[in-house]
Amino acid sequence: MGMLFNWDTNFKKPALRKFLLLFTAAAFMMLLIPRAGFSIDVLDSFQFEDRWPKSSVDNLAYNAGRNELYLANGNFITVLNAGAGTFEEISRLKIEISQDSQTVQVGRGITGIADDPESAYVYAACGAQGIAVVNVSDPVDPVKAVLSEASPGDSEDNPIHASDVDYLDNRLYVADVYFGLRIVNVDTPTNPYQTGVYEQTADGQDTETETASGGHINVYTKIINNEKFAFVLDQYYGLRIFNVDDDTTSHVSSFDMRARFYWGQYSEVVDVVVDSPYAYVTDLTYGVTILNFSGALSGSTPEISNVGQIETPGTASGLALSGDNTTLFVADGNQGMLAANVSNPEAAIDDSDGRGSLAFPDSLVQEQSYAASGSYAVLASIANVYLATGAEGLTWLQQDTGLLYSQVSDSNNPYDPPADTTALYAEGEYAYISDNDGPIEGLRILNLAGPESGRAELRGFVPTPGDANAVAVNGSFAYVADGTEGVAVINIENKTAPLIDSTFDPGGNFRDIAFWEQDGSVTAYIADSGAGRLRISEVNQSTGALTEIGSHPLTNVRATTIYAREETDGIHTYAALVNGAGLTIVDVTDPTTPVGTGSLDTTGDARDVAVTHPYAVVADGSNGVLLVDISDPNNPPTLLDSYSTAEPAEAISLYASYIHTAVGSRGVAVIGISETDPVELTPIDIDPDQGTESPYYNTPGYASSLIVSEMNEQRYTYVADDHGGFLSLLHDDDLREGINEQPFTESPDDSARIECFITTLF
Repeated sequence: MGMLFNWDTNFKKPALRKFLLLFTAAAFMMLLIPRAGFSIDVLDSFQFEDRWPKSSVDNLAYNAGRNELYLANGNFITVLNAGAGTFEEISRLKIEISQDSQTVQVGRGITGIADDPESAYVYAACGAQGIAVVNVSDPVDPVKAVLSEASPGDSEDNPIHASDVDYLDNRLYVADVYFGLRIVNVDTPTNPYQTGVYEQTADGQDTETETASGGHINVYTKIINNEKFAFVLDQYYGLRIFNVDDDTTSHVSSFDMRARFYWGQYSEVVDVVVDSPYAYVTDLTYGVTILNFSGALSGSTPEISNVGQIETPGTASGLALSGDNTTLFVADGNQGMLAANVSNPEAAIDDSDGRGSLAFPDSLVQEQSYAASGSYAVLASIANVYLATGAEGLTWLQQDTGLLYSQVSDSNNPYDPPADTTALYAEGEYAYISDNDGPIEGLRILNLAGPESGRAELRGFVPTPGDANAVAVNGSFAYVADGTEGVAVINIENKTAPLIDSTFDPGGNFRDIAFWEQDGSVTAYIADSGAGRLRISEVNQSTGALTEIGSHPLTNVRATTIYAREETDGIHTYAALVNGAGLTIVDVTDPTTPVGTGSLDTTGDARDVAVTHPYAVVADGSNGVLLVDISDPNNPPTLLDSYSTAEPAEAISLYASYIHTAVGSRGVAVIGISETDPVELTPIDIDPDQGTESPYYNTPGYASSLIVSEMNEQRYTYVADDHGGFLSLLHDDDLREGINEQPFTESPDDSARIECFITTLF
């Protein structure tokens, strides 16, 4: 039998640490190799279901002839009428692809879109599923063609893994994250075929050569002097320029944009726009880099030169140029939309320090701005600017003379996503998300519409004054562990208008909260790292108010979960706590006088804990996942086994004998608890698309928390993915019986891929 697990009482609350989205050295690590003697089982239904919001910068497109906006969000393309003062939704197209006589959704969501301005065709980059040709005028059956591998007989017949796509003169230019640049002929849109390639290889992993690559992630095409050029962002190296005038690719030049602080670090490039001879590139670290590539096209030296740096106040994401190319619009992840006058891109450069650190003065950087926290994409037409934000969703700004903007009323916003999701709680059809992002920190409530609609929709938002570290729900109230501002008690009876009813604030720094119900009364257990204690409070079930009735000292306590066990003198209740230094067990049977029963020091940085008795599972940061024996309350906990994760283990959620783990930039890992003697931890292959056995499922952001839940008789893993937003991963298999008893079906052998020595995140 599988391990017994009390679903109602053992939901693990989120890990409580905010991380910026960083493409870090994790990308250099190879897939984790399991230890000898462990069998690898395949969970072949671990599939992407939804993302909220869609955080890619390449998922807005505008067709002037049809006056339509196209937004990619997860597996959907939403078609909007952009003509009036509101966004009128014309249709919402679910992109499904036929593979092996089966209809499947796009595995990781749509990662880029481009439209044909003369027709109703939109081309979607669909990751491992290749490229989908979509007729947006047919909402019933929109997918008209799919290109998932090179044309038969082509020397490069490996599968396409499309990260981004651009359209120019009946050709698609595809940034392939595992391969390089591809050119696809769409003279007949329903019959696409590949005509040219540029293969990007590691070349012996020599990072000094131009062939060193982290995968092509973004492409922008431009006609310059009657020739066609493709500007490609390489996630490791930086900017590459190709001449694509004759349906083949000729590499013109590259510009190394790896971070200056540390040789070989990710460049963290995001988006690129071009107004010859200048290319503007956003970088998560340095804002906007302005490059003059006239030398590359003329053959002079230097080929590409850095002529300026716009140091944005937050994380620069999307880019757009005004119709006259004099204004650069920057979607800033922290500040909103910035507008810089680039009519003379090389003017007024400040090099006063004499060290070559070129930067525009602030007066040019913020000549105009629009405050909308969580902005991630911007698109400019002749008269309008469209901004996708976390605070307000999609916003239409009307351009007047110069750099003046006025917000246009939007009464039919298609979505209003959070910007920075760090913790969550799921219950039934709702997810409660702590949005920990500057001035709009607080609680967002999503309606998890499930497979019927395939998307999560915002229902309500209430700001909180503190850090919104964690959220938990009890009855009609949501409780936000709000850092130094205490615990916000929020009435959620009306999901569209949540209100803070009261605040529990005895002073401290509140990191986590869990509830226990027994004999009709409810007790809250609150991790207070500031005061260095577990606070125990009685819950007024009518008002939601908290009244402290006991506490237990523990320095830097971060997270807690509650469980019960039957002993000779009756049922005892325990709190399992982690505090960075290890695991502590506290008997809270009498909540007014808690008693510590033992602790286990760990070598990592213990951040989260969950219990499936007789085991506690600890997310121990850099030390990975620990399996701990807590069967004997009279003896200290003992370590049984550990599993080293490729990135720090941030959070834990349990389902039967399966440990779902948030592992930062590597996304989600699933590890099984065996029924062998001695018990062992073994990785579960949850991502057959990798082509090799892997316990990891990459997410677009930094997975800091997760929770496993059931809805409509299906199982989901919901992920708080920091700047990646909220993710929903769907599972079809019922795994309650444990890893040794539940058979797994090996997934079809995926065709071999050309693997770059950098594993990219997208």
